[in-house]
Amino acid sequence: MKEKYISDVNRLLDLPKRRKAEIIRDLDEIFRSASEHGESESEVISRLGAADEYAQSVAAEHEDERRAKKRFRVFAAVLCGLLSAVLIATAAVSRFYAPEGIIGQSDSMTGIVVSSELPFDPALLIFGLGVMFAAAAAVITGVSVKYQKRK
Repeated sequence: MKEKYISDVNRLLDLPKRRKAEIIRDLDEIFRSASEHGESESEVISRLGAADEYAQSVAAEHEDERRAKKRFRVFAAVLCGLLSAVLIATAAVSRFYAPEGIIGQSDSMTGIVVSSELPFDPALLIFGLGVMFAAAAAVITGVSVKYQKRK
């Protein structure tokens, strides 16, 4: 009786193999635990409901999880894309904001030199961060597309 129920649920579930295996393992554990507590297989089945009802409820839970993950991936990709655009634009603007050797409203060249104490150009760091976020957005989008194709 238990084997038929589990087999029916397995046949009715339209989920990825890994998730399906987890559900079947959980079902087997439910039956084993119930048996240890003196509950018969028919009592467990009546508590869980018909195999098709149980499979539908599990599939609905999985669908909710899948939608939540999809929303998170879309949010993360959009956020990374926006951060990338802002950082790259900031780097581009900062390169033209204060050219080397320019002081205030000077009409001609002066002997004053503007330099930074930093051992690197901050605009390059900002640009690098922008590229990193662009790559993250691309990876997240690629993973989402791959997941959709697999489903």
